[in-house]
Amino acid sequence: MVSSHRDPDKALQPSSHTGESTRASLRWPGTLYRRLLQSHKVESLFRTVVGIETSERVAALTFDDGPDPEWTPRILETLGRHAAKATFFLIGRNVDAAPDIARRIVNEGHAVGNHTFSHPLLADCSPLKVAMELAACQRSIARATGQSPSLMRPPFGAQRVDTYVTARVLGYDVVHWSASTDDWLGDSADTMARRVLPATAPGGILLLHDKLEPPPTGPTPESDALADRSATVEVLNLIIRPLQQDGYRFVTIPELLAKGKKRRQKWFWK
Repeated sequence: MVSSHRDPDKALQPSSHTGESTRASLRWPGTLYRRLLQSHKVESLFRTVVGIETSERVAALTFDDGPDPEWTPRILETLGRHAAKATFFLIGRNVDAAPDIARRIVNEGHAVGNHTFSHPLLADCSPLKVAMELAACQRSIARATGQSPSLMRPPFGAQRVDTYVTARVLGYDVVHWSASTDDWLGDSADTMARRVLPATAPGGILLLHDKLEPPPTGPTPESDALADRSATVEVLNLIIRPLQQDGYRFVTIPELLAKGKKRRQKWFWK
């Protein structure tokens, strides 16, 4: 039994993320819950990270679904001009298609997280399917960057309790967001800025997309049109500049989480 003073976020150590170890850890459903209960802090483990508690003006920019050969480099250039750091939640198959861009993300001082290999709706997946998606993505990221992220974000933000439990047992902290540009709606950069700026607070996490995967039902003419991320590139300037003038610094998720107590909330699809 783990001692009661143990940090619940260190109670679950990352696995090797190999196929065999993943299957072994998920062979019996009760194993997932027994390992969670050993932390003695179940209430914190069943809440998703959405920021930290702090009065310091720090925030984290996050980008989902990349890397994208066209748009991720443009976003990296914009971040570089503002000396802002970010966290990119990468899809494994997109990393395999553009490993040089994944390496560039890391080499320029940004963080990476696991966003599954093929971007399925995890709320409709079995725990084993969830685990295999995370393992495959982890291998892709490790091959390209030499890093094994301990952060994950479910595609579409969608998870059930067992989705969340599976990720936690495999050693991941599940990270969602506190403010979103909603840049999948096709709005202008000005509209997105007006949406996200009032919702940004110290310790917050902002959601954007450097690539946009199609919806679970498959590509549509609307989703194809949203492959153009120029409005997301533009809104970065409209977000970063005024917040920096207001004293904010933009840091990676690992840097953010080191600055204060994690702020969590229940976040389940069904």
